[in-house]
Order: sequence, then structure tokens, then C-alpha cells
Amino acid sequence: MRIDDANLTDHAKLAEFYLDKAMQILRPLLEDDLASLPSDEAWVRARTLQGQAQVHATLALREQLSRLPGGAA
Repeated sequence: MRIDDANLTDHAKLAEFYLDKAMQILRPLLEDDLASLPSDEAWVRARTLQGQAQVHATLALREQLSRLPGGAA
């Protein structure tokens, strides 16, 4: 069974999208004064987006590995 190239691209693009969104939340928090702690809600949202990025990056990698001789995934 051949993995669709569009599917791999979609997962890679989704991983990039979610990671970018997470960094949009985290960057201002990390650049802010270290004495002031960021809100729990912002950290939870950023970590959720980071998790979604990780899932899609893993799926893209798995699909890429499945194309190797022997179908590693």
C-alpha cells in the first residue's frame, strides 16, 4: 500500500502550523520580565498546541519511514 504524498505534506504542514501557534503564545511570555510568571491558561494552551504539533510531526515521520525499503513504520 502506497502512502499518499499529500497526506505526508498535510501532517508536516499541520505540525509546523501548531508549533508556530504555540510559539506565538510562548514567545511574549518568555521575552517578558522573568519576575512575572505567565498565566496558567496561556501555558496550557501553548503546551496543547505543542502537543498537536508533535503528533503531526510524528505521523509525518512515520509515513516517511514507511516508504523505506522494508516499511519501517
